Order: sequence, then structure tokens, then C-alpha cells
Amino acid sequence: DPSYGLDMSRLDRARPDLAATTQSAIAEALGFLTREGRITDLRVQVSAEQDRLFYTVDFYDPRARTRASVTNLLGA
Repeated sequence: DPSYGLDMSRLDRARPDLAATTQSAIAEALGFLTREGRITDLRVQVSAEQDRLFYTVDFYDPRARTRASVTNLLGA
């Protein structure tokens, strides 16, 4: 659901800027959490290899007072 989460329709795997576009889309999808102060210091890293996207989302959770990191793969 693009209104709450990642808009996958933006991710055209044929584009040379796929990693940058995905990085931007993930950051935008999590933007409501940063605007609400539920997470801070958001960092998103994405790399594209063939038909796969590897991503890492790293942030600080002020409620838990800890950093959290999620690494995953979006396959074909």
C-alpha cells in the first residue's frame, strides 16, 4: 500500500539508478516515523546486483534508547 509503506511501482529494475531510487523510496516510506519522532538518525543503504536489491536500514529508537539495523534482500 503506497499510502503506508514502500511504493514498489517506483522501482524499475531496468533503470541504471535503481539503487538510488530504492534508497529514496525507503527513506520516504519511513518518513512518517521520523516526522513523528518515533525514530531518529535514519540511514538507508542500497546496492543493486543483477536482479536483486540489498538494503540496510539503520536508525536510533529513542523509546528503547538503542540503535537498530535491518538488512534484507529484495529478489526478482
